[in-house]
Amino acid sequence: FPSHDIKPTGAMTVILIPVIGKYGVSAIPILGFMAAFILLIMALFRFGNLIKRVPAPVVEGFTVGIALMIIMQQIPYALGVPKGSGDRTIEIAFHTIQDAFHIGLKWSTILVVALTLLIKFNIVKILEKMHVKPYLPASFMALTITSIFVIVLNLSVARIGNIPRNVLNWEIPSTTGIHFAALLIPAFSIALLAAIEALLAARVADDLANVPKEKEFKANQELMGQGIATIASSFVGGMPSTGAIARTSVNVRSHATSRMAAITHSVILLFITVFLAPM
Repeated sequence: FPSHDIKPTGAMTVILIPVIGKYGVSAIPILGFMAAFILLIMALFRFGNLIKRVPAPVVEGFTVGIALMIIMQQIPYALGVPKGSGDRTIEIAFHTIQDAFHIGLKWSTILVVALTLLIKFNIVKILEKMHVKPYLPASFMALTITSIFVIVLNLSVARIGNIPRNVLNWEIPSTTGIHFAALLIPAFSIALLAAIEALLAARVADDLANVPKEKEFKANQELMGQGIATIASSFVGGMPSTGAIARTSVNVRSHATSRMAAITHSVILLFITVFLAPM
């Protein structure tokens, strides 16, 4: 799809966080290369056509499962308490909630979370009633308004902290202490996640834009692009990338019709990284 967008996504962290915990950040580029070559092999053998045939309920279940995992990983930040003990996501989330009631809930953090969700799920409806024509992404509006709210009231909540301004951080990946056999399963998981999420995003884009059957996205070309993008990202110390449903839907709703949408997005991100990171 011309206005499809490729970036690392929240879903990818579900797989990457346990790997980082075990092998460190230095394992991510190697993992990225491994996953990228699997994607290229999938494209070469035209596996994209098989993934396109996955029933919609299976894809929905897969997506909801990832969403639940991300929600549970965010519980410590949402409650403003340290992460609970445990090795599994559900166990950690349960112990975090237990600890929160023990330590005491941080109401300023909970208020900010509630306000963010309230704005995110209602701002578009409000703007439509006000007949505001340009499409404004709900997530962007929620982040902007809530951040201003926090700054004006000087609320005591955790901040993201310093964002590095370096554009790339290339160094030869170290293989010391890395067991390639142990990384095979995470690499396959990343490749499958990238393939399914990217093709799902492309399918959603086609549906939203009412693309005719003969002009639908090319699944194997998409997998090839994901593989090449992940290799490029791994070379400069980045994370594996995949198609993003959220940003792709913004492209469609903004009436993007060419690859210039993704190029413009990339240039703006580069500008923010170099010049606006301290903010």
